[in-house]
Amino acid sequence: MLGLIDEDLPYKAPLTYEPTPWDKSVAMALVRSAVNVGGFLDMTGAGVAGLLGLDESQEKFYKSYEDYIKPARERFTPDPQSTGFAGKVLGGLAELGPMMFLGPATLPTIIGSATMNTGADLVDAGVDAKQLLSQE
Repeated sequence: MLGLIDEDLPYKAPLTYEPTPWDKSVAMALVRSAVNVGGFLDMTGAGVAGLLGLDESQEKFYKSYEDYIKPARERFTPDPQSTGFAGKVLGGLAELGPMMFLGPATLPTIIGSATMNTGADLVDAGVDAKQLLSQE
């Protein structure tokens, strides 16, 4: 090309970038946001199927949550030891970002997603689900 060979061109060092814990937590939060909304919709479908007496459909919703949503949530949740307070705050704010484009469905989606995922986090941590739902 233009009679030049590589030796005639000035050397440019390759660009290297090591993501910081903040970068990782924000990037993971953006993806986790979509996963959390998917989990909310999946559990909503399971609830509606249960109300309609469609036990087979309800089991399919639960199975899809266990097979797809739960592993994705685990994959895109940063390690608490590697993410400081600021990373957690930025990650939480970044998680809300994509939901803001839902228009009138923004608030119900944020509330439903947060509610469902808080319960899922507690159950994953070992709390008995029936104890969570009891009024005592």
